Amino acid sequence: MDAAGIDLQVLSHTVPGPGILDATRAVPAARAANDALAEAVAAYPHRFAGFAALPTPDPRAAARELERAVSELGMRGALLNGLTHGQFLDHPCYAPLLECAAALGVPLYLHPSRPPEAVTRAYYDGLSPLMADHLATAAWGWHSETALHLLRIIVSGVFDRFPDLQVIVGHMGEMIPFALARINTVLTPVADHLRQPVADYFQTNIWLTTSGYTTFPPLQCALSVVGGRPAPLCRRLSLHTQRTGACPARHRAHQPGRPREDRSRQRRTPPRTRRRRPIDQSNPRGFMNPAATSADHVCAAPHR
Repeated sequence: MDAAGIDLQVLSHTVPGPGILDATRAVPAARAANDALAEAVAAYPHRFAGFAALPTPDPRAAARELERAVSELGMRGALLNGLTHGQFLDHPCYAPLLECAAALGVPLYLHPSRPPEAVTRAYYDGLSPLMADHLATAAWGWHSETALHLLRIIVSGVFDRFPDLQVIVGHMGEMIPFALARINTVLTPVADHLRQPVADYFQTNIWLTTSGYTTFPPLQCALSVVGGRPAPLCRRLSLHTQRTGACPARHRAHQPGRPREDRSRQRRTPPRTRRRRPIDQSNPRGFMNPAATSADHVCAAPHR
């Protein structure tokens, strides 16, 4: 962390998590995981924070565990991994969990997980096992499914029922910033049950992190579409970034396919030709301010 310039790291249990277990096993597993995580955080309380694991197969137990993790263990929120036995978070059974998170004022980090078996068969069958696995997860499937998950949460009215609920997604917004204008144009006219346009929830209820994306153009896209400011709970770097220091806020993007000599010329380009104009405060969605990118972890986040 010191070598990468990271002051505070939010720790969590990654995929698959307790959500793949049945309810009777998920509850004690989540509790044990959170107790162990709390011990790790307590050893370095000024450098670590924690996101709780939750037994989502039992939503009411998940709400109770979230309250315990926040109130007794000092967790800053919770991380959920994809679907739970094929169900999205907009299912009515998760209302107690969502209500609890909103009442506690802590975010839920929506992390990808493996797709349901039916999706795997329909979309990835016929490929080699290794290729199917990678395409279904980190190469593409993780991001498209999490994007769909988040959009379902919006259009089903979850944020209207729980207006204080905050949700974090990684990977520069799971491809949504690139398509948000079209998403908003198509969905908002048929979503008159919502309190505001679909795109506006990215200003009021949704936070983005860099996560495993370590090139510059996706960061530019996220900042120019939804705005950005440093946010303590959104400063999450992937293991790749921690180990290599390949943070998009510090380095120009690697351009796959570009000849090596072109990349060398790009690195030698004088800084003044790479600078962008500062964000116009009257237009916070304007282009990014290069001064802001000197921080290790710039987060695209709602404007308060």
